[in-house]
Amino acid sequence: RYGLGEHVVRAEAVSGGQTAAAAEYRIQITENILVTLDGGRLKSDVAPIMEQDRVLVPMRTIFEALGASVTWDEASQTAAADRAGTHIEITIDNQILKKNGSEIPLDVPARMVSGRTMVPVRAVSEALGAEVEWNQEERIVSVWQRSENGLSKGLYAIRLWLTQLVKKNG
Repeated sequence: RYGLGEHVVRAEAVSGGQTAAAAEYRIQITENILVTLDGGRLKSDVAPIMEQDRVLVPMRTIFEALGASVTWDEASQTAAADRAGTHIEITIDNQILKKNGSEIPLDVPARMVSGRTMVPVRAVSEALGAEVEWNQEERIVSVWQRSENGLSKGLYAIRLWLTQLVKKNG
């Protein structure tokens, strides 16, 4: 049984005790988690992961989707994001997020996974002023940027209601 992550699977065809053909395949086993931003799917080349009931997503993906500029300091393993007067810093394996100099404790720190910086989506999104909702049944993280009209959030709420209604009534 394979755990989450990247694996190499080798398949062989054997005839008369000899390997007649062989092939190796790289597979990526991920958790089935969807992350949305303002009702649309957040697209990334790396799937979200779950650690201690917290969803982590690629740093650059979430920061840029929220309109933040991003920098990375290799020496300190620290990512920084700036948006509309808010500055946040998050360091690999450190359970503190800094927002405008104030320290915010994290349940799960940022992690380096397969060479990618993965950050806790709720913590960084809320630090940049967004609202975050988790739908356990559908395994969906919904990130909402605060807006005047709230139209996309209302449409998403209607979709969730309809989905639950259909499941309930079969």
